[in-house]
Amino acid sequence: EMLPGYDPSKGNFLFLPLQSDEDARKLCSRSVLIRSIHHVWAVGDSISDIVLQLQKLPTSFYAPYFAKENSWAVQVDGFCKTLTMQQKYLCRELFRFLEFQGQVDINHATIDLWLIMDYSQNNPWNSNNPEAFDPIRDSTRSYFGRLVSVGGQKDALRKYDLKKRLYLGPTSLDTSLALLLANISQVRQGSLAYDPFVGTASILVALTHFGAICSGSDIDPRVLRGEMYAGSADRSLDPTKRDIGENFNSYGLALPDLVRMDNHLFDRHIRSMQLQQMTEKKNTSNCNYCSGSTGCGCEWEGLYDVIVTDPPYGIRAGAKKSGRKGPCLYSINPASRLDHIPAVQPYPVEEVLLDLLHTAASSLNCGGLLTYLIPTTYDFTEDDLPLHPCLRLLNVSHQPLSSRHGRRAVTMQKHRCYRQEMRERFVEYKRKVISGEDEGGFSKLMSKLEAALAANAFDNAAVVKSLSTASAKRRISKNLRKKQREESGLCISKSIIEDDTADSVAVPKNPEH
Repeated sequence: EMLPGYDPSKGNFLFLPLQSDEDARKLCSRSVLIRSIHHVWAVGDSISDIVLQLQKLPTSFYAPYFAKENSWAVQVDGFCKTLTMQQKYLCRELFRFLEFQGQVDINHATIDLWLIMDYSQNNPWNSNNPEAFDPIRDSTRSYFGRLVSVGGQKDALRKYDLKKRLYLGPTSLDTSLALLLANISQVRQGSLAYDPFVGTASILVALTHFGAICSGSDIDPRVLRGEMYAGSADRSLDPTKRDIGENFNSYGLALPDLVRMDNHLFDRHIRSMQLQQMTEKKNTSNCNYCSGSTGCGCEWEGLYDVIVTDPPYGIRAGAKKSGRKGPCLYSINPASRLDHIPAVQPYPVEEVLLDLLHTAASSLNCGGLLTYLIPTTYDFTEDDLPLHPCLRLLNVSHQPLSSRHGRRAVTMQKHRCYRQEMRERFVEYKRKVISGEDEGGFSKLMSKLEAALAANAFDNAAVVKSLSTASAKRRISKNLRKKQREESGLCISKSIIEDDTADSVAVPKNPEH
């Protein structure tokens, strides 16, 4: 706010009140999306404003940076604009008044100064005509400052790139998104993390990268054994071992604990209700998240610090749960149980998400975080999310996927213990949602999503769409060409009807004419 040209309503850059360079480096060391952090020296609506502000700075401000032992460089960059070398040279010439004492080092300068011009709102320059550029007269939002740190996850994005991964499936989550989910979930060294729909463990790779101790489960034992490879290599010719364990070994990461389990039958597998009943009787400690009530079982009940997952919501892979639609009339030989793959049936999206909330409430420590992805339409509101009496909503982040739908990363926190009365309330809520009795936003979200993903959704006026400017222009052009073809066909048909005595009719070779 001390900067003369500071105005948070202008430009596309975020100002952060950091206390030191070390704070900036710590932030960049975990960030996936931050490109760089700069110590801003001047802000203005033109480069001439920048120059005037720098000339007014006291010598004591920049003298430590311009010492003889420091190498330096002045970089010029345009946001939403590619600048020519000639244009960058003209900008650099304006800063000759800065009293540098050290040597110039363009690539590895100790003091790296940047002039950044924001052309997202206006674009007055013609890059093909450098002579038309006047850095003094032309106006655009500009920033000048010292580069402090750059985004620290570029090496991780290259290391964990899916194209280089030994074992991946058709639904393996993108590396950058997996790292983002880990940051949103506040994963740190020693965090106990769990993914109930682990698949090929893309999320666990990101969590382990940040030091979490991970476990995961999936209903399909084939994907856990490495039998669902979806890469380009021919496994009949390639002897390379490809499974989840080899992925972690190739990255030098600690192996996760994996188990074949049906999240729909979480209570049967983990026996959380019996554990809850035992802890309610034995534990008499106070809970910081339950308003100081006693006997809540927090120290016994919690198992994980974070649960991070990408549930199977049926767009790329349909969800399955154990059982059959009809009665199960067969029994399993005990000698064959280890290799037996149980029968499965469709798993509705509503039930998938409700079971996920139940798992989080049953196994998270009080204060633990659940982060999951959910597909949504563009008229989404927070009221459309499924509810749980023990979980409160912390954050919702949006990622557009198409003109009709996107997905959101939802973060919830367990803020109270999952006691018996809470379980009964949730069981009743789940029953109403699945039976259709509940008329809340979550029930409506699923129906809106089905309409948005239907084949005729583009022509459905009830589906809310989000089109970019380029996409809108393409649709207008497409409709215009369609209208021209229809009019051209109508004219040809009319001439045939009116001239029914003609022996032949000349039809243009190009139907669009």
